[in-house]
Amino acid sequence: MLESVFMQASRVACGLRVAAAIRSAGMMEVTFGVCQFRDPFQRSDGRAGYSVLCARIEAGGFMIDRRISRDVRPRANRFGYLAFMLVMALAMSACGAFSDADDKVFSSNWRQPEPVEQLFLALATDIWSEKPCYLIHPDSMRVAGFNSRGTQVSYLRSTCFRDVAEATNNPALCDKVRSVSTFFLSGASLGTQGCLSSISGHSAVSRNLDMTAILELADYDAARVNTLLVEVGRLSSTERAAYFRDNHPGIFWNEVRQYVIASPVFFDAIDTLPGFASQQDLQAMQNVAWRPR
Repeated sequence: MLESVFMQASRVACGLRVAAAIRSAGMMEVTFGVCQFRDPFQRSDGRAGYSVLCARIEAGGFMIDRRISRDVRPRANRFGYLAFMLVMALAMSACGAFSDADDKVFSSNWRQPEPVEQLFLALATDIWSEKPCYLIHPDSMRVAGFNSRGTQVSYLRSTCFRDVAEATNNPALCDKVRSVSTFFLSGASLGTQGCLSSISGHSAVSRNLDMTAILELADYDAARVNTLLVEVGRLSSTERAAYFRDNHPGIFWNEVRQYVIASPVFFDAIDTLPGFASQQDLQAMQNVAWRPR
Protein backbone atom coordinates (compact mmCIF):
# COMPACT_ATOMS: atom_id res chain seq x y z
CA MET A 1 0.00 0.00 0.00
CA LEU A 2 2.73 2.49 1.00
CA GLU A 3 4.80 1.60 -2.06
CA SER A 4 1.79 2.34 -4.26
CA VAL A 5 1.38 5.73 -2.60
CA PHE A 6 4.96 6.70 -3.36
CA MET A 7 4.57 5.52 -6.95
CA GLN A 8 1.49 7.72 -7.42
CA ALA A 9 3.29 10.62 -5.72
CA SER A 10 6.20 10.31 -8.13
CA ARG A 11 3.84 10.44 -11.09
CA VAL A 12 2.13 13.54 -9.77
CA ALA A 13 5.49 15.17 -9.01
CA CYS A 14 6.61 14.64 -12.58
CA GLY A 15 3.31 15.94 -13.87
CA LEU A 16 3.52 19.06 -11.74
CA ARG A 17 7.04 19.87 -12.94
CA VAL A 18 6.19 19.37 -16.60
CA ALA A 19 2.97 21.34 -16.24
CA ALA A 20 4.77 24.25 -14.59
CA ALA A 21 7.43 24.30 -17.29
CA ILE A 22 4.91 24.14 -20.14
CA ARG A 23 2.66 26.68 -18.54
CA SER A 24 5.58 29.11 -17.99
CA ALA A 25 6.23 28.96 -21.72
CA GLY A 26 2.61 29.94 -22.36
CA MET A 27 1.90 26.93 -24.59
CA MET A 28 -0.99 25.30 -22.75
CA GLU A 29 -2.93 25.07 -19.52
CA VAL A 30 -2.59 21.97 -17.35
CA THR A 31 -4.76 21.38 -14.29
CA PHE A 32 -5.01 18.48 -11.87
CA GLY A 33 -8.06 17.11 -10.11
CA VAL A 34 -10.25 14.12 -9.32
CA CYS A 35 -12.18 12.80 -12.33
CA GLN A 36 -15.04 10.32 -12.51
CA PHE A 37 -14.66 7.51 -15.04
CA ARG A 38 -17.36 5.05 -16.05
CA ASP A 39 -16.57 1.37 -15.84
CA PRO A 40 -18.09 -0.75 -18.65
CA PHE A 41 -18.56 -3.62 -16.18
CA GLN A 42 -20.42 -3.60 -12.89
CA ARG A 43 -18.01 -3.52 -9.98
CA SER A 44 -18.28 -6.13 -7.23
CA ASP A 45 -19.36 -3.47 -4.75
CA GLY A 46 -22.27 -2.48 -6.96
CA ARG A 47 -20.76 0.81 -8.15
CA ALA A 48 -20.42 1.46 -11.86
CA GLY A 49 -17.77 4.18 -11.72
CA TYR A 50 -14.57 5.09 -9.93
CA SER A 51 -12.48 8.15 -9.07
CA VAL A 52 -8.98 8.73 -10.36
CA LEU A 53 -6.41 11.50 -10.18
CA CYS A 54 -6.23 13.03 -13.65
CA ALA A 55 -4.75 15.91 -15.61
CA ARG A 56 -6.77 18.13 -17.90
CA ILE A 57 -4.74 19.59 -20.77
CA GLU A 58 -6.11 22.48 -22.82
CA ALA A 59 -4.28 23.79 -25.90
CA GLY A 60 -5.33 25.17 -29.24
CA GLY A 61 -9.03 24.76 -28.54
CA PHE A 62 -8.71 21.07 -27.66
CA MET A 63 -9.17 19.53 -24.24
CA ILE A 64 -7.86 16.17 -23.08
CA ASP A 65 -8.51 14.43 -19.77
CA ARG A 66 -5.55 12.17 -19.03
CA ARG A 67 -5.70 9.64 -16.22
CA ILE A 68 -2.45 9.57 -14.25
CA SER A 69 -3.32 7.11 -11.50
CA ARG A 70 -5.34 4.01 -10.86
CA ASP A 71 -8.38 3.90 -8.62
CA VAL A 72 -7.58 6.24 -5.76
CA ARG A 73 -10.67 5.43 -3.69
CA PRO A 74 -9.40 4.04 -0.38
CA ARG A 75 -11.60 1.85 1.76
CA ALA A 76 -11.80 4.38 4.57
CA ASN A 77 -11.18 7.95 3.50
CA ARG A 78 -10.74 8.68 -0.20
CA PHE A 79 -10.09 12.39 0.25
CA GLY A 80 -7.60 11.87 3.05
CA TYR A 81 -5.69 9.52 0.76
CA LEU A 82 -5.69 12.10 -2.02
CA ALA A 83 -4.53 14.86 0.29
CA PHE A 84 -1.66 12.74 1.59
CA MET A 85 -0.62 11.76 -1.92
CA LEU A 86 -0.59 15.36 -3.15
CA VAL A 87 1.52 16.49 -0.19
CA MET A 88 4.00 13.71 -0.90
CA ALA A 89 4.08 14.71 -4.55
CA LEU A 90 4.95 18.30 -3.73
CA ALA A 91 7.61 17.23 -1.25
CA MET A 92 9.23 14.90 -3.78
CA SER A 93 9.15 17.39 -6.66
CA ALA A 94 11.25 20.50 -7.20
CA CYS A 95 8.44 22.53 -5.68
CA GLY A 96 9.48 26.04 -4.73
CA ALA A 97 7.00 26.12 -1.87
CA PHE A 98 9.32 23.80 0.10
CA SER A 99 12.64 25.36 -0.99
CA ASP A 100 15.18 27.34 1.03
CA ALA A 101 15.20 30.31 -1.35
CA ASP A 102 15.70 33.81 0.05
CA ASP A 103 12.40 34.95 -1.45
CA LYS A 104 9.20 33.12 -2.39
CA VAL A 105 6.81 34.51 -4.98
CA PHE A 106 3.50 32.64 -5.03
CA SER A 107 1.62 35.12 -7.21
CA SER A 108 1.29 34.21 -10.88
CA ASN A 109 1.78 37.88 -11.80
CA TRP A 110 5.52 37.95 -11.25
CA ARG A 111 7.52 40.48 -13.25
CA GLN A 112 9.00 39.33 -16.54
CA PRO A 113 12.17 41.10 -17.76
CA GLU A 114 11.85 43.70 -20.48
CA PRO A 115 14.17 43.50 -23.51
CA VAL A 116 16.23 46.43 -22.26
CA GLU A 117 16.98 44.52 -19.05
CA GLN A 118 18.34 41.61 -21.08
CA LEU A 119 20.48 44.20 -22.85
CA PHE A 120 21.90 45.41 -19.52
CA LEU A 121 22.69 41.81 -18.56
CA ALA A 122 24.58 41.26 -21.82
CA LEU A 123 26.47 44.54 -21.38
CA ALA A 124 27.57 43.64 -17.85
CA THR A 125 28.92 40.26 -18.91
CA ASP A 126 30.59 41.82 -21.96
CA ILE A 127 32.54 44.50 -20.08
CA TRP A 128 32.97 42.41 -16.93
CA SER A 129 31.43 45.06 -14.67
CA GLU A 130 28.52 44.98 -12.26
CA LYS A 131 27.59 48.59 -13.07
CA PRO A 132 24.83 47.75 -15.62
CA CYS A 133 23.33 45.20 -13.20
CA TYR A 134 21.93 48.01 -11.07
CA LEU A 135 19.80 49.14 -14.04
CA ILE A 136 17.85 45.85 -13.99
CA HIS A 137 14.59 45.85 -12.04
CA PRO A 138 15.16 44.00 -8.73
CA ASP A 139 11.93 41.99 -9.11
CA SER A 140 12.38 40.80 -12.71
CA MET A 141 12.49 37.01 -12.84
CA ARG A 142 13.64 34.54 -15.47
CA VAL A 143 12.16 31.03 -15.61
CA ALA A 144 13.66 27.83 -16.98
CA GLY A 145 11.16 25.20 -15.88
CA PHE A 146 13.07 22.20 -17.26
CA ASN A 147 16.32 23.06 -15.47
CA SER A 148 17.55 20.92 -12.61
CA ARG A 149 16.11 21.32 -9.15
CA GLY A 150 17.12 24.59 -7.49
CA THR A 151 17.99 26.34 -10.77
CA GLN A 152 14.57 26.74 -12.37
CA VAL A 153 13.93 30.39 -11.55
CA SER A 154 16.09 33.38 -10.64
CA TYR A 155 16.13 37.15 -10.38
CA LEU A 156 17.65 38.65 -13.52
CA ARG A 157 19.59 41.21 -11.47
CA SER A 158 21.05 38.44 -9.31
CA THR A 159 21.98 36.50 -12.44
CA CYS A 160 23.85 39.58 -13.61
CA PHE A 161 25.82 39.97 -10.38
CA ARG A 162 26.60 36.25 -10.33
CA ASP A 163 27.88 36.25 -13.92
CA VAL A 164 30.15 39.22 -13.26
CA ALA A 165 31.37 37.64 -10.00
CA GLU A 166 32.36 34.51 -11.91
CA ALA A 167 34.01 36.48 -14.73
CA THR A 168 36.05 38.69 -12.40
CA ASN A 169 36.59 36.17 -9.58
CA ASN A 170 35.04 38.66 -7.16
CA PRO A 171 33.26 36.90 -4.27
CA ALA A 172 32.11 40.24 -2.81
CA LEU A 173 29.51 40.50 -5.58
CA CYS A 174 27.88 37.29 -4.36
CA ASP A 175 26.49 39.23 -1.40
CA LYS A 176 24.17 40.95 -3.90
CA VAL A 177 22.81 37.65 -5.22
CA ARG A 178 19.42 36.55 -3.90
CA SER A 179 17.57 33.34 -4.70
CA VAL A 180 13.86 33.12 -5.40
CA SER A 181 11.27 30.35 -5.81
CA THR A 182 7.70 30.22 -7.05
CA PHE A 183 5.09 27.74 -5.85
CA PHE A 184 6.15 25.06 -8.35
CA LEU A 185 9.71 26.10 -9.32
CA SER A 186 12.78 26.27 -7.10
CA GLY A 187 15.73 28.64 -7.47
CA ALA A 188 17.22 27.89 -4.06
CA SER A 189 20.63 26.91 -5.48
CA LEU A 190 21.12 30.29 -7.16
CA GLY A 191 21.69 32.36 -4.04
CA THR A 192 24.82 33.69 -2.36
CA GLN A 193 26.28 30.29 -1.51
CA GLY A 194 25.68 29.00 -5.01
CA CYS A 195 27.44 32.05 -6.38
CA LEU A 196 30.45 31.58 -4.11
CA SER A 197 30.79 27.92 -5.05
CA SER A 198 30.64 28.72 -8.78
CA ILE A 199 33.49 31.24 -8.81
CA SER A 200 36.44 29.67 -10.60
CA GLY A 201 38.33 32.53 -12.21
CA HIS A 202 37.79 34.26 -15.52
CA SER A 203 35.04 32.04 -16.93
CA ALA A 204 33.06 34.82 -18.60
CA VAL A 205 29.57 34.12 -19.88
CA SER A 206 28.92 35.28 -23.43
CA ARG A 207 25.43 36.67 -24.05
CA ASN A 208 25.76 38.14 -27.57
CA LEU A 209 25.53 41.83 -26.80
CA ASP A 210 23.49 43.77 -29.35
CA MET A 211 26.03 46.56 -29.84
CA THR A 212 23.81 48.60 -32.14
CA ALA A 213 21.01 48.62 -29.56
CA ILE A 214 23.21 49.58 -26.61
CA LEU A 215 24.92 52.34 -28.58
CA GLU A 216 21.56 53.79 -29.63
CA LEU A 217 20.37 53.63 -26.02
CA ALA A 218 23.42 55.69 -24.99
CA ASP A 219 22.89 58.18 -27.87
CA TYR A 220 26.07 57.08 -29.63
CA ASP A 221 25.36 57.67 -33.31
CA ALA A 222 27.57 56.49 -36.17
CA ALA A 223 29.52 59.75 -36.35
CA ARG A 224 30.35 59.65 -32.65
CA VAL A 225 31.46 56.02 -32.79
CA ASN A 226 33.68 56.74 -35.80
CA THR A 227 35.22 59.72 -34.01
CA LEU A 228 35.98 57.68 -30.89
CA LEU A 229 37.76 55.03 -32.95
CA VAL A 230 39.94 57.75 -34.41
CA GLU A 231 40.60 59.35 -31.01
CA VAL A 232 41.85 56.09 -29.50
CA GLY A 233 44.14 55.56 -32.49
CA ARG A 234 42.43 52.56 -34.01
CA LEU A 235 41.70 54.22 -37.36
CA SER A 236 43.32 57.14 -39.16
CA SER A 237 40.18 59.08 -40.04
CA THR A 238 36.40 59.04 -39.70
CA GLU A 239 36.20 58.34 -43.43
CA ARG A 240 38.32 55.25 -42.89
CA ALA A 241 36.00 54.21 -40.04
CA ALA A 242 32.96 54.61 -42.30
CA TYR A 243 34.69 52.50 -44.94
CA PHE A 244 35.29 49.64 -42.50
CA ARG A 245 31.72 49.89 -41.18
CA ASP A 246 30.34 49.42 -44.72
CA ASN A 247 32.87 46.99 -46.20
CA HIS A 248 34.37 45.06 -43.27
CA PRO A 249 31.65 44.98 -40.58
CA GLY A 250 33.24 42.09 -38.69
CA ILE A 251 36.47 44.02 -38.15
CA PHE A 252 34.63 47.26 -37.47
CA TRP A 253 32.30 45.92 -34.78
CA ASN A 254 35.11 44.06 -33.06
CA GLU A 255 36.94 47.38 -32.80
CA VAL A 256 33.79 49.00 -31.43
CA ARG A 257 33.40 46.27 -28.82
CA GLN A 258 37.01 46.46 -27.66
CA TYR A 259 37.70 50.20 -27.85
CA VAL A 260 34.33 51.95 -27.56
CA ILE A 261 31.97 49.87 -25.44
CA ALA A 262 34.80 48.73 -23.17
CA SER A 263 36.25 52.26 -22.88
CA PRO A 264 36.20 54.51 -19.79
CA VAL A 265 34.18 57.08 -21.76
CA PHE A 266 31.33 54.67 -22.48
CA PHE A 267 31.60 53.32 -18.93
CA ASP A 268 30.71 56.78 -17.63
CA ALA A 269 27.78 56.95 -20.06
CA ILE A 270 26.20 53.90 -18.38
CA ASP A 271 25.07 56.21 -15.58
CA THR A 272 22.72 57.96 -18.00
CA LEU A 273 21.09 54.86 -19.50
CA PRO A 274 17.33 54.60 -18.86
CA GLY A 275 16.73 51.71 -16.50
CA PHE A 276 15.12 50.70 -13.22
CA ALA A 277 17.76 51.81 -10.73
CA SER A 278 16.70 53.44 -7.46
CA GLN A 279 18.55 56.40 -5.97
CA GLN A 280 20.49 53.97 -3.83
CA ASP A 281 21.36 51.94 -6.92
CA LEU A 282 22.53 55.06 -8.75
CA GLN A 283 24.81 55.90 -5.83
CA ALA A 284 26.22 52.39 -5.89
CA MET A 285 26.89 52.75 -9.63
CA GLN A 286 28.91 55.90 -8.95
CA ASN A 287 31.15 53.85 -6.66
CA VAL A 288 31.97 51.24 -9.31
CA ALA A 289 35.34 51.99 -10.90
CA TRP A 290 36.24 51.26 -14.50
CA ARG A 291 38.76 48.51 -15.00
CA PRO A 292 40.21 47.12 -18.22
CA ARG A 293 38.74 43.85 -19.33
